[in-house]
Amino acid sequence: MSFLKKMPIASKIFLIPGIAVLSFVIYLLITIYTALNNDAILEKVQKVQFPALQLSASTLVEMQKVRDTLSSAVTTGDQDTLTAAQTLAKEAKSGMNQIGGISPNFVRIWLKFQRALTTISKLRLMYLSLW
Repeated sequence: MSFLKKMPIASKIFLIPGIAVLSFVIYLLITIYTALNNDAILEKVQKVQFPALQLSASTLVEMQKVRDTLSSAVTTGDQDTLTAAQTLAKEAKSGMNQIGGISPNFVRIWLKFQRALTTISKLRLMYLSLW
C-alpha cells in the first residue's frame, strides 16, 4: 500500500474507474459462466427430468391401482380380480420401461421395481395354489 502514498492524486483518481471496470469484467464473466451452466441444467430438466416425472406420476397411479386390486382380490378371493391386477401390473411395468428408456440413470430404479413385480407374481402364484 505504500505505492499508493507515492502516487499523485490524479493517478489515484484515474485508478478508481480502472478498478471499477476490472470489477465489472469479473462480475460479467461470473454471470456468463452461471448463465451457461443454468442453460445446461434447464436443458437436462426439459429432456430428462420432466418427462420422467410425468411418466412416474402415471405409473404411480397404476401401481396404486395394482395394490388396491390385489387387496380386493385377497379379500374377495376372486380370480378375475387377480387377472385384472396382473393386467394393471403389466401397464405399470410398461411405464417403468419408458422411464428407464429416458435415461440410463433410471435403470437402477427400474431393477428395484422389477424385483417387486416378481415378488408380487410369486405371491399371486402361492395364493392361487392355496385355492
